[in-house]
Amino acid sequence: TFCENRIKGDVLRHHFHDGLDFGLSEGGEVYSVLATQVTSILREGGNAFIRVGRYAYVHVDPDPNLDVGDKVTAYDKVIAVTNYQNHVHFKDGYPGSEINAIRPGGGLTPLTDTYDPTVAYIKFYKNKSTILFNNNKVNGLVDIVARAYDRTNSASGVGTNNGIYRMSWQVFDSTGTRAVTAKKTPYKFDNIPSSDSYITNVYFVGSDQGTYIYTPTNPVSSDGYWDTRLLDKGRYRVMVEVEDTRGHTATRWATVQVVEQDDAPPPMPVLTMLRGESDGHLQLRWAAMDTSDIAGFNLLFSYDGLSWNENTAMSTSIAIGDTLFAVDNFSSDKSIFFKLRTYDDAALINYSPWSDSYGVRVSADPPPLAIVDGFDGRTGYWRDKRHDFALDYGLALDAMNRGYSTFADESVEKDDRLLSGYPVVLYMTGDDRAPDSALTRGERAAIDRYMRGNGHFIISGTGLYSDALLAGGQTLDFFRTHFANLGGTRVFNADSVYGVAGTALEGFKAAIRDPEGEYLVMDGAAPVPDISRSVLRFNDLQGTSAAVFKDRGKDEPYNNCAVSYLAFPIEMIADRDKRYELVRRLVKMDAVTVLKNRETVPEKFSLGQNYPNPFNPSTVIPYRLSAAARVQLSVYDLSGRLLKTVVKGRQNAGNHRAVFDASGLANGVYYYRLYIEGQGVLIRKMLLLK
Repeated sequence: TFCENRIKGDVLRHHFHDGLDFGLSEGGEVYSVLATQVTSILREGGNAFIRVGRYAYVHVDPDPNLDVGDKVTAYDKVIAVTNYQNHVHFKDGYPGSEINAIRPGGGLTPLTDTYDPTVAYIKFYKNKSTILFNNNKVNGLVDIVARAYDRTNSASGVGTNNGIYRMSWQVFDSTGTRAVTAKKTPYKFDNIPSSDSYITNVYFVGSDQGTYIYTPTNPVSSDGYWDTRLLDKGRYRVMVEVEDTRGHTATRWATVQVVEQDDAPPPMPVLTMLRGESDGHLQLRWAAMDTSDIAGFNLLFSYDGLSWNENTAMSTSIAIGDTLFAVDNFSSDKSIFFKLRTYDDAALINYSPWSDSYGVRVSADPPPLAIVDGFDGRTGYWRDKRHDFALDYGLALDAMNRGYSTFADESVEKDDRLLSGYPVVLYMTGDDRAPDSALTRGERAAIDRYMRGNGHFIISGTGLYSDALLAGGQTLDFFRTHFANLGGTRVFNADSVYGVAGTALEGFKAAIRDPEGEYLVMDGAAPVPDISRSVLRFNDLQGTSAAVFKDRGKDEPYNNCAVSYLAFPIEMIADRDKRYELVRRLVKMDAVTVLKNRETVPEKFSLGQNYPNPFNPSTVIPYRLSAAARVQLSVYDLSGRLLKTVVKGRQNAGNHRAVFDASGLANGVYYYRLYIEGQGVLIRKMLLLK
């Protein structure tokens, strides 16, 4: 119909339709509706036309015997036949001044149309934006948006989905009986708008060649809005009314609530741990927080730290007041990272900042390591509320094929046994410089307990020695005895570190930068004679020690623990590959905790956990046989319906892997079942997550 939205290439809102389209198959006969002269003809191309008087018939092959100036009789002589576009584009008027050929009180008649138009929905957006108001609660300047269409005949296709002729809107009280605004009619398409640039005033984002979404609060030629500031707070009824050219109308109502403006975000989640168990059970925990302004959570996950996704079912499974999200049967061959935020129930939803990003990789052999996030970014180079530094450590360990869990220092502070059993702990403190901030009393107790065991403790940061020196007493003694470090002079003008010859870090060199590209202010390190040694130095004039290492067998009562102390934040190494290299070399510096995977010989039949898990779209199912046997590996849905037999036949003893492709299946939990003839059946669950 006239003034519908039209596209051009990739531009979905490009111009107004300047005529009417009548479906007619190629070769269909076209007659003039006026008895007058031919005024112009274009004979070539898909847009060929013939104009008789003020009417143009486009997408036709004009009669070759007609020419400009020839007279034709109305409804008598064929003036053209339709071309391959299978319709006539009928225009009343001349370019730039077209009028609606079926307008009431002046258009062509008769036109039989017994169908009412439709208003499919009404929505409310912040003025001049695509920000949707939440739950029809509105404030400030509001755009009313409505999808509407008209049906003109019983045929399928274009006749059932046309643009509307007129649209009006009005606001009433909560009963819908008393008008509180005047009725406004921004659109009544008798004439083509003066510029196609107005198309985005009339049609909202999401409109295309067959979808018509209008913004009736906008006049055709400018921005407009419903100013809710002029109304008292409370509930109202909004009416949108549409009409076709034959006088058929339809209305739709929506209830809204005008509320106070709320720009305050809800509290940001503070992650406390992401821990994995050898059976694939994951636990993501966060600190309890005030829930009075929280309406829900968004939980994102990533497998590479770059591409983030949200599974709505996962997010909505987190209830208000929860501090735990758990996953069962997660794959043991890859990392997964999570970050979390909250949102409120304001008219324009407010979101908290994202939490820090934590990662985990499940592992049994070799045993997993621990990452401790002790960086709060208070006073130094990092001022953002969140960071991805723990994620970066996780990616470094993932590149080594090592499992790990991630803990916040607050968790370590509350449970001094939390780190027990981890062969290596990577403890980052960043740039905290406030007294007792980098390492609290609880953290020191947990570190002391860990170092009395048999592990490798790696700690990094710029402010550890400054904190200890400022606090003095037991804090300073703790620093020197536990980190085998006497503390060094301040370093102001170093921009890189390099490995000390004859140590495990020989040949290593990396630039260090703060986020602004400036020099970091750092405390140097000083080894304790006969106990620790320098393994890294700054490139300042003095070659100040940047890291010390204490091997096992020295410094009772911590002689069973190796210690690596770095006087700068590893996360501030500018090059990612260099960060990963340093983490790898630090972990391997203590030979006792460098454990390797070992091949195992099957002693009995078993069915392993699929990997990856969750997966999309394919996954590997491992199993092993202690003796040759006939086997069948099958996949079922939760109702027990067989979906696919993956393996069927006789197989030799040993380790086996089968690939299952879930393309075409919906998100959800599925069972896989291994039957071994004469030995039994094993069943496991797996999760398809798209």
